[in-house]
Amino acid sequence: MVRYLNGAPFPIAIAVDLDLNAIEETLFKINRQEQMNLALITASGKIIAGFSENKGPLNIQDHTFSIGETSAEQILDTAESSLQLHTREGTPVSLLKKPTEKFNWTILSINDESRLKAALSRLETYYIELLAAGFLLSLFVSFVIAKYIRTPLYALKTKMKRVEQGLLTTTISINRNDEFGDLSRAFDRMLQQIVELIRGAELHHELERKLEIQVLQSQINPHFLYNTLGSISNVIRLGQIEKVDVVIESLISILEYGIADASEKVSLRQELQNVSDYIAIQNIRYNRNFQLIEDIEAGLIDFPVFRMLLQPLVENSIFHGYNGGGLEGPITIHAYRERGRVIIEVVDQGEGIPSDKLQHVLISEPSDVEVKRKRIGLNNIHDRIRLHYGEQFGLQIISIPKEITRVQALFPAGLFKGDASL
Repeated sequence: MVRYLNGAPFPIAIAVDLDLNAIEETLFKINRQEQMNLALITASGKIIAGFSENKGPLNIQDHTFSIGETSAEQILDTAESSLQLHTREGTPVSLLKKPTEKFNWTILSINDESRLKAALSRLETYYIELLAAGFLLSLFVSFVIAKYIRTPLYALKTKMKRVEQGLLTTTISINRNDEFGDLSRAFDRMLQQIVELIRGAELHHELERKLEIQVLQSQINPHFLYNTLGSISNVIRLGQIEKVDVVIESLISILEYGIADASEKVSLRQELQNVSDYIAIQNIRYNRNFQLIEDIEAGLIDFPVFRMLLQPLVENSIFHGYNGGGLEGPITIHAYRERGRVIIEVVDQGEGIPSDKLQHVLISEPSDVEVKRKRIGLNNIHDRIRLHYGEQFGLQIISIPKEITRVQALFPAGLFKGDASL
């Protein structure tokens, strides 16, 4: 090599002693370990090191080589760093070349593509086996999860049917420390409260107690619970596991909300939260979006009202206004003062109530159908308000078919009858 050094008056020749045997041994070692056919090639196509064994796709003669009909010079003259060639026997090979920086040499790597294809084939086999194993594992996990959740669901649904048949002494024994266990215990406590209220109704305040019992019975309405549990089963079947906790937590909240004495006053804030839980369940059950809109006048958020005042009104909007989930739309709750009264109204934009039926909605007609249905009727709310505050209060319904329905609950804005203050 001859190199010009800056500041020197003439070129200086530097002799470099390279141990080509050591280089070749290193290349052969890589060849054996990595199965890569490597060599150092001069600019004229001569083999410096490597390719010493005439094996594979090479034809080696006089320290040069060729691949099929392509000579070493043709390979080096090609600008591409990667080539696809064929041997004389037609075997495809891939060639990579990398020029060195100092000696104007080129490092060549030749690989038999049949080995690559075989490796890819093995990888494909491993991939398919891994995919099959993952699929079987996912099936197993899904089965375990479904069994873990469905077993208590079926037990609960069976008990719901027994309650629907009037067996209020039915208990559910699910000894688990999760949401299902909480739901089981909440259900048993609710049944116990109903039985106690029924016994109390036989002793005193028969009419008022019966209305309160209806409220509590509606809380464990077998149809509502059965459909809610069915909704949980459906979302599990559809793989929407994240919705299970939402439904169960909302259902537990609704049940526990009704455990206390139904005659106890609660704030409007608590009623709105209970309605929010109820709407969350119905949205998942019907796969709809019943948007809850709250428009509460300042100072009325803690206004005392009957427990379970709003849920029957919202339920009426869904089942009658929006055809039991056949339609969807907003449900707006207003609270405001007007002419010495506090008005709490539930508004929907559904089907409305025909004028010939509107006058009969608030008439109390205890029947076997109503008892079996165990859903709080609007007449229940109407009677409870009038019984406690007087005949001038209660419910008013304004409905324009196909446009809007307003169900208004009227309360005195001053002192409550029988209460010391608001």
